[in-house]
Amino acid sequence: MTPPSGDLIGIDFENEEFIQTVLPRLPQKIRDQATDDVAEYLLNVMRAYPPYRKVTRTSVYGQPFQSDRQRRWFFASLDSGELQVPYQRTQGVSRGWEIIGSGESKILVNEAPGAQYAYGGNRLLAAIGWKRLAVMVSERQAKIKTIIAAAVKKAMRKR
Repeated sequence: MTPPSGDLIGIDFENEEFIQTVLPRLPQKIRDQATDDVAEYLLNVMRAYPPYRKVTRTSVYGQPFQSDRQRRWFFASLDSGELQVPYQRTQGVSRGWEIIGSGESKILVNEAPGAQYAYGGNRLLAAIGWKRLAVMVSERQAKIKTIIAAAVKKAMRKR
């Protein structure tokens, strides 16, 4: 898992321990196919937004603003038109996911503004339903193992 930094967040399969315990034992062609299949599966998973849930800042943080400076910024941004209330989901984070690289060195990345906050553990976004990347991947370990097994079976049938 790549930690949030700047405007990039991603999933690096070479660093996923449970994938790397299985894949090194397989021939290169099968490893590449399994990584391709897992990447496609996770791309679809990551593109799904959590269902919308209305959550107030007060319910999450105990107060609407953390500081007077934050409050002034909010109202100045609202007056300038930089912020729109109510917030409209743009699906930009969903469309931001892409697969880079090939075979075992594949990585899923998202450079959309705000992606690092949506998947990086922001308390407000977590209350809405967004989960950390590590949690999303770990919740799907069984399915990922099934995908790897299917790639192995598929490769064996081709022989």
